[in-house]
Amino acid sequence: MPTINIAVNYPIDANARVLAALRAHYGTIEDSPGSNTFRARTPAECEAAFTKSCKDALKDIVVRTEKETARVTAEAGVTDPGVN
Repeated sequence: MPTINIAVNYPIDANARVLAALRAHYGTIEDSPGSNTFRARTPAECEAAFTKSCKDALKDIVVRTEKETARVTAEAGVTDPGVN
């Protein structure tokens, strides 16, 4: 399966700032389902949330692009976009 590998590099002295920003952006997490007790996300949970949001954004880009291509193709009256 093809993959897109993305690395985000930042200075080691910015680690605390990055983690604080991710925690603020993704919020707290319920300690255990139904407990109604919340805690700060661990660094690993923040990274997982960030990774998931990147994957979701890529899926959204693909779906929106395909829909827009289909709309434009339909408006142009092209039944087979592979044939000129």
